[in-house]
Amino acid sequence: MSYQDLRGKLADGGKLDVPEVDKEIEAVPTCDGACGPWWLRRSVRVELSVHFCDSCAAHDADYEEQSITRKQADKKFLSSMLQQAGDDRRLRRWAYIFYYSVRVGGIFSWGK
Repeated sequence: MSYQDLRGKLADGGKLDVPEVDKEIEAVPTCDGACGPWWLRRSVRVELSVHFCDSCAAHDADYEEQSITRKQADKKFLSSMLQQAGDDRRLRRWAYIFYYSVRVGGIFSWGK
């Protein structure tokens, strides 16, 4: 099974039929394509979710609940992504790209 096939199977909630691996995978929360706006294709959202799952899920919740301002939600999103990225410069760059993307386009998803 190729890496892409494996990722696709796992993204669709599939099992690997390896008990010890399946047990570890069940312990990891899934994003189910949480990253990205509601109007973006699911396959693209799943790809974005690979590295920033927790950040995206929290950001989506902030956008739905609107208990803080959109700007505060977006800053919290950036901070969380940078924490998840750690010292990985490539991921840190992506975190800023995602942040600026939600600052520009997030108005269309605010409250959806």
